[in-house]
Amino acid sequence: MPQRQFTKLWGLKKLKKIAQGLRPGLVTISPYLVRPTNPHLRPRDIGNSERLLVRTDEKGKRYDNLAWSFVPRYSINTSGYSKDSRRLSKAIEENTKKRYDSFNRGSRDSVNPPHYFKHLRHIIHPTHGYSNVYSEGIITIAPLRRATRSIITIVLPYGAKKEFTYDYKTRRVDAFEKAKYGPEQRRILSRLLRFLRYAIQSNQLQIKPTRFLTLRYLTWKDAPTIPEFYDLQEYREVQSQAKKKREKITL
Repeated sequence: MPQRQFTKLWGLKKLKKIAQGLRPGLVTISPYLVRPTNPHLRPRDIGNSERLLVRTDEKGKRYDNLAWSFVPRYSINTSGYSKDSRRLSKAIEENTKKRYDSFNRGSRDSVNPPHYFKHLRHIIHPTHGYSNVYSEGIITIAPLRRATRSIITIVLPYGAKKEFTYDYKTRRVDAFEKAKYGPEQRRILSRLLRFLRYAIQSNQLQIKPTRFLTLRYLTWKDAPTIPEFYDLQEYREVQSQAKKKREKITL
C-alpha cells in the first residue's frame, strides 16, 4: 500500500509541541534554524556551537516527489571556518548542491533534476562536536498485523532494548520492570516513557494500524540521562487515488 511520508521540519515541530507540555528539563529538543536554499547564517545563529548538523527538506508538509534519501544530510565543524558566518553560509550552500547532485536518480530526473535544488530548505542544528556525544538511541512504533496493538521498541545506551505494547482501545503503554535495568538506564527509560505517554494523551502522536513511526534521540556527556530528540519520521499508509475513484463510483 502506498505510504505518505512527512518532512523533517514537520517532525521537529511535532516534537517541540510535545516537549512544551512536559516538565522543563525532562527531555530536550535539538535547537534548529530553518533557512532557504541560501542559508544566510548570522553570527548569533552559530553562537558557541562546535558543529552544524545540516539537514535538508523538501518544501511543504510532506514528501510529494522526493524520497528521504534524496535530501542530503551532513555536518560542518565551525572551527574550520573561525565561525565566519558568511563563509559557513557559502560552504553549506555548496555542500548541499554537491551532495544533491551526487545522488543516483535513476529515472527521477523529471521530478528531481540535477543542478537544481531550490525546492529544498535547510534545517541547521547548531550543536556540540561528536566527541561530546554520550549515546544514541531510537524508538520505533510498528503495528502488529491483524491485531489491535502496536509494538514500541526502545533502544537504550549500550544496545539495551525494551519492547512495549500499545493498545488502540485503551491507548495505554505497558509499564516496565525497573529491577532489570541499571540506575542510568532506568532514568532514561522513565523519561522516554513519560514523553511517549504524554505525546499519545495529547494526540500529538496518533498510533494507528496504518502508521509507522521512528523517533531518534541522543544524550550528551554533560547530561547522560536527558534524551535530546532530533528526528521524528512518520509514515502513513494511504489508499491509491485509483482505488478511491473506484470506491466513489461504487457508492
